[in-house]
Amino acid sequence: MLTILACAGGQHADGRSLSVWTSDHINLMVASKAAHPTSGVGNPGLGWLDADAQTLLEDLVWEVVIRSEGDTVGEIVSAYGDPPLDHEDGTVYATARDADDPDDGYVDRVCITRDTGFLNASLPGLIQVVSPSTWILEYQAEERKRAMRRLSAARPR
Repeated sequence: MLTILACAGGQHADGRSLSVWTSDHINLMVASKAAHPTSGVGNPGLGWLDADAQTLLEDLVWEVVIRSEGDTVGEIVSAYGDPPLDHEDGTVYATARDADDPDDGYVDRVCITRDTGFLNASLPGLIQVVSPSTWILEYQAEERKRAMRRLSAARPR
């Protein structure tokens, strides 16, 4: 949740702009996972009603995307990093690859995931793959550095 809150502000702690991007595939997976039963075949979901799963997508995912001035890459035609990633993870990785605002020039790309296989894979491209906890620790370290710089600048000489 801290990661979501930090991203929604649209600015990294070090002052760089930060935008969250999604894709048709990510949107589908969020809603599907929320509506998937809590038990049974496959990975458990949240067991929510379809309408509630759609609300999660609209009120959480899209709210963060819009507040951070991100966007959607739309349909992902082919996965990226597949193999070693499976098709699902490769499609998420392709979203990070394709996320782009032509007015921004070069942008650092970060894919945040809890998936151990994804985190440990040797992947192509210049996309940093980190866990939510690692990303938050880096964010908080940058916040502390920035606060210390402000204190130093405010100190009378």
